[in-house]
Amino acid sequence: MGKKNKKLNDTSLFINRESSWLEFNDRVLREGLNEQVPLLERLKFLAIVSSNLDEFFMVRVAGLRQQHLAGVRKHDFSGMTPARQLGAIAHRVHEMVRDQSRGIRAVLGRLAEHGLCVTEPADWRTEQKRFMKRFWADELKAVLTPVAVQSLHPCPLLPGLQLNIAVLASAPNHDADKAELVVVPVPGRFNRFVTLPATERVELARLEDIIIANIGDLLSGRKVLATAVFRITRDADVELADDAANDLLATMEKAVLDRRRRQVVRLAVSAGAEVLLHRRLVEWLELAPEEVYEIDGLLDAGALWEIATRSGFDNLKYSDWPPQPPRDLLDADDVFQAIQNHDVLLFHPYESFDSVVELMQRAAEDPDVLAIKQTLYRTSGDSPIIKALARAAENGKEVTVLVELKARFDEARNVGWARRLEDAGCLVIYGV
Repeated sequence: MGKKNKKLNDTSLFINRESSWLEFNDRVLREGLNEQVPLLERLKFLAIVSSNLDEFFMVRVAGLRQQHLAGVRKHDFSGMTPARQLGAIAHRVHEMVRDQSRGIRAVLGRLAEHGLCVTEPADWRTEQKRFMKRFWADELKAVLTPVAVQSLHPCPLLPGLQLNIAVLASAPNHDADKAELVVVPVPGRFNRFVTLPATERVELARLEDIIIANIGDLLSGRKVLATAVFRITRDADVELADDAANDLLATMEKAVLDRRRRQVVRLAVSAGAEVLLHRRLVEWLELAPEEVYEIDGLLDAGALWEIATRSGFDNLKYSDWPPQPPRDLLDADDVFQAIQNHDVLLFHPYESFDSVVELMQRAAEDPDVLAIKQTLYRTSGDSPIIKALARAAENGKEVTVLVELKARFDEARNVGWARRLEDAGCLVIYGV
C-alpha cells in the first residue's frame, strides 16, 4: 500500500496568494538583472517592479494590515494568518528591493560607458552647477513649499506615492534635539532627470539632488542638519459599502477622495539617513520597523522610464514591433463594407487598433447609424473612442455606454469621462 493521498484541505498543497504574486514580480525583476537583455530594456523591467510593488502595497498589503489591526487570526488556504503573511511579505520585499537597487546601479554604470550618464552631485562640473543655480532660481524655487510637519495641527495631507525630501532643520543657536522635521514635496510637473550641459555625452541630474543642493536657500534662517529622500504608500483598498448605491458615480468619487486620506502602509527612505531624521520620520508616520524600507539608490524607480524611452540610443533597446494591419481588413477601403461582406476578427495588440477607432468615428458621423452600444472598462485620458461616442450623441444618435467605474486605480479617470459622456447626451449605465 502506498501512502495515503493528502486531503484537499492540507495546507501543504497550497501556496500563499501574496507570496505567489511576489514571485511573479521577482520574475520581472530577474529580467531587469539579466545581462543578456539590452540595457534600456532592463531599465524598463526594473521600473515595472516598482509600479507593481506600489499597487501590491496599496491593495494586498493594505488589506492584510486592516485584518491584522482588527485582530483577525483566520488562516488562509496555505495556513498563514494575516500577521504571518505580513511578516513573510516584508522579508521577501526587502530582499527584492535590495536586488532591484543593485540592478539599477549596475545598469546605470553600464549606460555611462555608452554615453548616457546619471551624474552624482560630487561629479557636477562648474558650468553644470551654474546651470542648476539658474534652473533653481528661475523654475524650481517658486513651486517648492517647505512644511514643518511636526509643528502644524492638523498636519497637511501628504499624498501617497509622491517623492519628498525630509529635512532636519534648526534655528542657528538651537541644539540638534530641538531641530524640526521639515518636508519639501518634490513637484511632479518636472522631469525626474534634468539634462545638464555636456558635449560628448548625455549627462543627467536627479531632480531631488538639485533641490537638496539648494535646500538652504529655501529654509532661510534655518540650519540644515540632515536631509533624506522619502516616499510613502497609502492604503488604497477602498471598497464600496453598497454596490447598489443610488448614485454610484458620486459614491465612487467619494471613495477616490477617501483613498487620499487612508493610513500609510509603507515608508521608503534613503539608506543611511541620519539617525535622528530617520527616527522622526518613522515616529511621525507611526510605522513599525518592518514597514520601513531603506533604499540604497533611486527611490520610485518607475521614473527610470524617462531614461529607458530616450531617443538616440536605439542600439540599447529592442527593435520596435509595430502592430500589423488587420488581416481581415486588408485592401478594405470601407470598414462598413468589409463588415457587411464577412466577419472581422481582430487580434490586439498584434494588429492595429486604428480600425476600431475608424469604425467608431465613421459611425458617429454616418446618417444611417441610428444607435451605438458600447462597453468600456479602461481607456486613455484623451481617448478617440470617448470623443467619437460623445460626437455620436451630439449628432442625435442613441448612444448607450456600460461603464465599469471600479476598474482598479482608473476610477478617477473613469468618473471623469463618464460625466463627459453624460453631458454629451449618452445614456451611461454603471456596472460593478
